[in-house]
Amino acid sequence: MRPLVDGSLSNDTGKLLLVISIARLPPGLNGKQGLIRLSFRARNQLRDEWATLIRAATGNLDAAAKRLGGDWSEPARRCEIDYLRESVAAMDWDNLGASFKIPGDALIEAGIIADDGPKIVTAFRPDWARVRKPNDQGVKITIRK
Repeated sequence: MRPLVDGSLSNDTGKLLLVISIARLPPGLNGKQGLIRLSFRARNQLRDEWATLIRAATGNLDAAAKRLGGDWSEPARRCEIDYLRESVAAMDWDNLGASFKIPGDALIEAGIIADDGPKIVTAFRPDWARVRKPNDQGVKITIRK
């Protein structure tokens, strides 16, 4: 079983590379707990829970960025995001992309990115990988700033 949250920051050819791993799956669009069935209040509560997980994974991001010669004192105003969902069951691609809604909003709430619109997130690449055991499920979010 992997840890609930993990984070790392590195300098990749002049760009800061933040990797956040969370051993929990956000909801997709469909199903009993799907995004289309969540109330506004339940969605915001879930977003806040994810923001707490993201803050736990990233720690003092600005201090770490400065050690690498970068700056993360403010939310990213231009970045690329790779989103990897690791689960025992596959999703349709549109559902996979939609499952980023809660983590994406949580990244904004946690102060990691300024917004999740195309002016800020210049590239968004969702992907999926099969894992064998439910305890190995989770997401990995990679942000290049």
